[in-house]
Amino acid sequence: MLDLGSKSILLTLGLLLPALCGDALRPSQAISATPVIAVVGSGEVRAFPNQADVVLQAEAVQARVKASMDQVQAAIRGAFAVCAKYASDSGDLTAGQISVEKEYRWAKNTQVFKGYRCNQTLTLRLKDLNRLGELMEEISVGKITRINGIEYSHSAIDSLERAAEAIALIHARLSAAALGKGSGAAVGEVLFVGNQPLAESCLGNGYDKLSLGASRAGYEPAKAKAEYLVKPDLIVVTGTVYATFALRYPK
Repeated sequence: MLDLGSKSILLTLGLLLPALCGDALRPSQAISATPVIAVVGSGEVRAFPNQADVVLQAEAVQARVKASMDQVQAAIRGAFAVCAKYASDSGDLTAGQISVEKEYRWAKNTQVFKGYRCNQTLTLRLKDLNRLGELMEEISVGKITRINGIEYSHSAIDSLERAAEAIALIHARLSAAALGKGSGAAVGEVLFVGNQPLAESCLGNGYDKLSLGASRAGYEPAKAKAEYLVKPDLIVVTGTVYATFALRYPK
């Protein structure tokens, strides 16, 4: 599902500056005296996620390090066996490092050693979201301490980013045409286009042009049986394009 709604914002109207950084400006050097209009266009694409990273955590506190680690490892091995049924390939299931730290409690204003806390995570990339509820049901009866989170994403995010930038360029030209018409000029050829401002393109600085919408998951009882209700939000990918166009005034 695509949402083509977007907006373009006028940045500046004037003469194109002389070259500041070599090749990045060379296409415009020959017509540096040409009136120009510079705009920034924004494009947005929305799509339903088609995969999710499910992060599970096992945690234990025992008086001895080995006992704590053994308890955590038993939980992780059990979860691994369950998640392996939902993984499309071996790369979709990864176990994190085990962390160990001392745990204390307060007793009469004094810290008293409680034991060793061990933690380990297991991450499953689930590529069939229709099975997410089934997975959570199986995990809930195991020894996993908690589900740390469910992060939704899309396997074709690169294509969505390019589509958002293409929409941004369309709206940048439309905005330039409307503003040029207001000043009595027609929009001519494009002199510069990029997903970074002109100066940043010269300097090689990065520019954050994309954002992803948040997702959520919930638990809700239904009739006599408790069922997991999972409602992922749409993923929102935004693209930003900076463009400079020549202006053509009537003679």
